[in-house]
Amino acid sequence: MAVRGEPYAGLNLDDDDDDDYYDDPNSNSDHFSNSNPNKRNPEIRVINVFDSISTAKNRSVVRHGQLRYWKSWRQLALVLMGCLVLSLVVVWVYPSAEVQPASKPADGNPADHNDTPVVDNDPNTEHIPDDHIQYPSFAIQHPHFQILNAERIPEYGATSTLYRHLGTHAELLSITWDDPLSHDDEHVFSVTFRTPPADDTGTPHILEHSVLCGSRSYKTKSPFVDLLKGSLQTFLNAMTYPDRTTYVVSSRNGVDFGNLVRVYYDAVFHPRAVLDPNVLLQEGCHVEFDEDSKTDFSDAMKYSGVVFSEMRGVYSSPDSILDRKSYRAVFPDSIYRFDSGGDPAVIPQLTFEEYTAYYHKYYHPSNSRIYFSGNDDVTARLDVSHEYLQEFSLKLESRIASHIEYQPKNIKVPQSLRFPYAADSETSTHYYTLNWLLNDQPLSATQELALIVLDHLLLGTTSSILYKTLLESGLGTSITGGGLGDGLLQFTYSVGLKGVKEEDLDKIEALVLTTLEGVKRDGFGAEAIESAVNTVEFQLREFSGGSNPRDVSFMLQTHTKWIYDVPPMEALKFEKPLAELKALLLKAPKSLFTSLVQQYLLSNNHRVSVELYPSSTYEEEQHGDEQKRLRDFAEKLSDSELRTVKQKSMELKTIQSTEDSPDAMATIPTLSITDLNPTNTEYPISVQENYNDEHITYITHELGFTSDTVYINYGVDVESIEFADVPILLLFQMLLMQTGIEGEYTDVELDQQIGIHTGGIRVSLLIESVHQESSPDGLIVAEGDYFTTRLFLRGKAFTRNVDDLTSLMHKILTKANLDSQSKALEILKKKISDMSQDITQSGHRYANSRLKARYSVWQYVNEHVGGITGYQELKKLLALVENDWGSVQQRLLDLRTKILEHRDGTILDVTGDTQVLQTVQSTINNFITTLPGDRKLEPYRRHLDGERPHLWATAARERMEQNTPILNECFVVQTQVQYVGKGGKLYDSKESYSGVVDVIAHFLQTGYYWETIRVLNNAYGAFMVYMPSDGLLNSLSYRDPNLLKTLDAYNNVPEELSRAVQNISSGNKQYVQTLTNAIIGTIGDIDGPGRTPEEKGWIALLRWMKGSTEERRQRYRDDILKTNIQDFLDLASRLANRSNSSDFSVAVVGSNDKCQEAIDAGMDLKLVPIE
Repeated sequence: MAVRGEPYAGLNLDDDDDDDYYDDPNSNSDHFSNSNPNKRNPEIRVINVFDSISTAKNRSVVRHGQLRYWKSWRQLALVLMGCLVLSLVVVWVYPSAEVQPASKPADGNPADHNDTPVVDNDPNTEHIPDDHIQYPSFAIQHPHFQILNAERIPEYGATSTLYRHLGTHAELLSITWDDPLSHDDEHVFSVTFRTPPADDTGTPHILEHSVLCGSRSYKTKSPFVDLLKGSLQTFLNAMTYPDRTTYVVSSRNGVDFGNLVRVYYDAVFHPRAVLDPNVLLQEGCHVEFDEDSKTDFSDAMKYSGVVFSEMRGVYSSPDSILDRKSYRAVFPDSIYRFDSGGDPAVIPQLTFEEYTAYYHKYYHPSNSRIYFSGNDDVTARLDVSHEYLQEFSLKLESRIASHIEYQPKNIKVPQSLRFPYAADSETSTHYYTLNWLLNDQPLSATQELALIVLDHLLLGTTSSILYKTLLESGLGTSITGGGLGDGLLQFTYSVGLKGVKEEDLDKIEALVLTTLEGVKRDGFGAEAIESAVNTVEFQLREFSGGSNPRDVSFMLQTHTKWIYDVPPMEALKFEKPLAELKALLLKAPKSLFTSLVQQYLLSNNHRVSVELYPSSTYEEEQHGDEQKRLRDFAEKLSDSELRTVKQKSMELKTIQSTEDSPDAMATIPTLSITDLNPTNTEYPISVQENYNDEHITYITHELGFTSDTVYINYGVDVESIEFADVPILLLFQMLLMQTGIEGEYTDVELDQQIGIHTGGIRVSLLIESVHQESSPDGLIVAEGDYFTTRLFLRGKAFTRNVDDLTSLMHKILTKANLDSQSKALEILKKKISDMSQDITQSGHRYANSRLKARYSVWQYVNEHVGGITGYQELKKLLALVENDWGSVQQRLLDLRTKILEHRDGTILDVTGDTQVLQTVQSTINNFITTLPGDRKLEPYRRHLDGERPHLWATAARERMEQNTPILNECFVVQTQVQYVGKGGKLYDSKESYSGVVDVIAHFLQTGYYWETIRVLNNAYGAFMVYMPSDGLLNSLSYRDPNLLKTLDAYNNVPEELSRAVQNISSGNKQYVQTLTNAIIGTIGDIDGPGRTPEEKGWIALLRWMKGSTEERRQRYRDDILKTNIQDFLDLASRLANRSNSSDFSVAVVGSNDKCQEAIDAGMDLKLVPIE
C-alpha cells in the first residue's frame, strides 16, 4: 500500500548528522533500510516551510490501512441540485454511539426538518441544550455550539465531541486523551476548507501560501515566518490536497499553542492577501525583468514566484509527472482532473479577481472543519473559536459549492495515454502504469478494510505476488504506482514499472492482468492472508503517525472522512470492520479476496495505462513554450504598459526588501525566555554490559503504557570487515530480508511469518560519530576518525509473540540465504533507479552530504554509502554482481562470518512498559544465550567507541581525498531548478564548540535566508545546517531558480550578522526581540514533537552509543539560552575568515545551463554528470 503521492505539505527535512541535540528517531545515518525501499531518507533538520512536495513513501497503515496523500488533482463540480430545498435550514446530525441529539431516518437521509432542534442563525444567540438529551460527562456544552456527536474512541484512548457553531454551521471536532502524558502534552489545532480546483492555475495552492502572509490583527508581511522564528511549535504548516486545504499547528507549550491558534484563525478568515495584489504576485507568479536589462523588451522578461518555482521543480520529476498523469487519467470528468498545485504553464494565467473570488467562495466558516486535540481546556477552545466565528453568518452556498461529486466509472474500453519527460540523449527507459478507478459509490468500512488487506497481499511487501512478479520479470528496474489510493473520495489502484525498455512496454499490462487472473483462479494461501490481516491490524493499533507527529497524523486521518460529510471519527474506528472482515474470512477464506480482484480489477474496464517516454528535446521545448507565452504577453502591450509591468516588478522587490515596521512587529505574539523549560527532555535507559556473563550489552527503556507492545533492537558491530567491503555490506543488508532462510523459509514464507507473528522487522546500517574518551563532558569538535558502525535488526511485536520475534531476528541474521544472483541484481537495479530519481527530486540532501564528506572521515563514510559516491559505488557493484557473482557470494558469506564472530560488540535493546518488560524477560534471557559469537575472543573495542579511531578511518581517509576533494562541484541532472550548497569547517578538530551557533543559524534561516533567497529570489526554501560535533556549517537551498544569486546571499552572511549586531546594540526593539525569538525557536527545535514509545527508546539508545551524556546535552542547552550579541560578532568574524577559503566549498545539484552560466561568469566549478 505505498503512497502514490503527497499533498503540498510542509518542507520538513530532518538532519541525519551526528548532532546530539536534535533527536530524529527516524534518522540514524540510515541511508539503507530494508523495511521500506521507498522510505524518506532524512538528512536536513530545518524549520517547516509551508507547502513543499515530499517524495516520501509511507507504507504504514493508519486509517483502516494508511494515511494517504496525493499529488494529482481534480476539477470543480458545482452542485446545484437540491439548492432550493435549502431555503429552509436543514440541520445534518451525525449519528452517535452514545448520544444522538436529532433523529436520522433508517434510509440514511437527513432527518426531516420538523424533527430537528430549532437553530437560531444569529451568531449572538445562545443555545440552551434540550433537557431530555443526556450528554456524556466529557461532552462539554457551550451556549454557541450544538453537540452533534459525542463518543469514546477506545481504539486510541480518546474521547471526541463534534460541535456545530450555531451562527455559521462551522463544524468543530474536540479530542481529549485518556492519558495526555502518553501524547507528551501535544496540542493540535487545524482549520480545513474544501477547496475543489476549477483549472490548473493552482489557485488553492497559491491561496494556501498567501493566506499566511499577514492578516487583520497580525500585520507583518509573514506572521507564519515570524512564528517560526520564536515559537515552540512542533508543527506549523499548511497543506493543499486535491480537494481541500488544511492549516495546522501544534505545540507542547500551552501559551504558545494559544498564540498559534489565534494567528491561524485570523489568517484564514481575515488575510491581507485578498486586499493586496502584491501577495499574489509574490506567492503565485509575476513577470520580472533581468536586473541587468536596460530595455523593456520581452527577451528580458521571465516568470517568477514562489509557487511557480516550486511547481517547476515538481514538473521536472518524471515520477511526479507520471503520478499526475496516471491519476488524472481515471478522473476525466471530475474536479480531480485538475492540478490543485498548479501547472507552471497555466499558473501565470491566474488573475487577482479570480484569486479573490475563489477565496470568498470557499474560505468561509460554513465550509470549514475545525479541529482541536490535547489536554487544554475544551471550553477555552470553544470560546476562542466563537470569538472568530461570530463575525460571520450562515453561508450554505459555500459548503454546497465545494461538494465533491463522484466520478462515474464511464470508461467502457480501457484506454492508453503517452506523455514525454525530459531526459538526456543517452536515456532510453520508459515509465508505465496501469490505473483503475475502483468505485463510484461509497464503500462500507469493511469493504475499505478488505481492499487495504488485498493491497497488502498484492503489493505490500517485496514478496507479495504482484510486486514480486513484476520486479522479477526483468521488464523494469523498480515498482511504481503505489497500489491502493484510499485518502480521497474514491479509491484508485495504480501499479507499474520504471526503467522499462521500449520493446517491453506491451508486456507489462499483460503480465499484470495474467497475475491477477492467477490470483482469481488460485486465491491466496491461508498464511498469506493471516500475515496481511495481522500486519494491517498491528499498524492500526500502534498508529505511529508516519513522518508527521502522531497527533497531527491523527487529525489528518479524520479528514479522510469528514471532508466528505461522513462523521470524522469513522476514519479511526477499526474494531467493528476488523471483526466483520475476520468473520467473513472464516466463512469464505479463499473467495473473499478473489471476488474483490474480479470485481474491482479484472471486470473493471475503467482502466487507463499511462506511459512516459524519454525526450531529449522536451526541456528545451518547455522553455521555448514559456518564452513564447512571454512574447505573446509582451506583444499585447504598448511600450507604456510594458514599462508599467517593469515598474510593478521593481515595486514588488522594494516591498519585499522593506522590513516590517515596529508597529507591525508588535502585533505578533511572543514568548519570553521564562516560558521555556530550562532542562532537556530525557528518556529512561538502563545499561548492563556483559549481561549475565554473556558478553552482550543489554539495554532497557522502561516507559509508560506501550499497549502490550515490545520494541527490540538487535545490533552487531561491523567494524571488523575491511572498508573495501562496505559495498558488500550494503548488499548483505539489503539481501537479509528478501531471500528467505536456509532450509526453512522461502522469501515469501519469511515475509508471511513476519506478518503473522510481528509488527514488522527491518534492517538498517547505523553510522554515527562518537565522543572521544578525552572529552567526556566537554563540547569539543571530534576528529572525524571516531565513529561507530553497527548493523541493526529492529522489530516489534505484542508480548505474546516475542518468542517468534526473537527467533525470526536470529534466523534472519545468521541463516539468510545469500545464494541468489537474480535477487541481488533485482535489489541493486531498484536501489540505483530510486537513488537516481531522488538525486533529482531531493538534491539538497545530496549536496549537503557531499559538503560534509569533504571535511570529516565519518561523514565521508556516510556519503560513501548513501550519497553521490554511494550511488557510484552501487553502479560498480551492480557490474560486479553481473559479471562475477561467485566472488561476490563468497565475500557475502565471509562477511557474515566475520561480523558474527565477536560477541562483545553486540547490543540488545528493549523498550516497553513495566509489565511488558517483566513479561518478556525470560524470553530475552533465552535469546541472549543463543546469539552468535565466541565468548572467549578478546573484544576489539569498547562499546563506547571513543577510545581509539575506527578501524576504517585510515582507508576511508584515503578514499575521501580521492573521491571528495575540496573543490566546487555541480552535479548535473535533468531539472529546471537547482539545489545550491555551500559550507565547510567552521571549527577545527579539538576546538570547543557551542550551542550559540545553532541560535544564529536559526536567526539567519528564518530571517535573512527567508527574505532574500525565498521571498526576493523565489527559491522554495533555504536552510543553514549546523553540525556541532563535526564543526561544520552548511547553507542549502531547495527548488531554487538561481545559482549565483544564492551563493551571493550565502557570502553576505557576515555583513548581515554585523548589521544585526548594530541594530541590537542600538536598542532596536525589533532586533532585540528577534534575538530572543531565535533562542526560543532553537529550543523548540531541540525539544521537538511528542514521541512514540519506539522513538523514545531509539533516541535514548543513540545517545548512549554516541557517548552523549545528559550533562553534555544540558551544557549545550545552557549555551543556547545564554546567547548574546557578542556571539553574533564572533561568528561573523569567523565566517568572514573561513567562508572564502578552502575551509568552505560549493556543491550544487542542478541543470547544465545554470552551472555553465556560473562557469561563464568566472566561477571555478567542476561539472559532474549524473547518469
